Amino acid sequence: MTKQTVEVFTSVTDAVNRMVLNIQQISLNANQQSTAVQQILQAMNALNSSARETAIGISQTRVSTHQLNDAASTLQSVV
Repeated sequence: MTKQTVEVFTSVTDAVNRMVLNIQQISLNANQQSTAVQQILQAMNALNSSARETAIGISQTRVSTHQLNDAASTLQSVV
């Protein structure tokens, strides 16, 4: 009976050890996924910032083009 009890406890210990290893692996995977999500968010924020800067640049170019057209019209009327 003692031998059977030892075998059962050994079996339970092995199962618990496997479970602990599985939980550690799940935790590692979750941390890696969290890091990947953070990197994706940083990349998306960088893209969003670049898009805003591009939109500002386009707007400034449009204003400058309008001013150049006005200056060209003024020069044509003078000449």
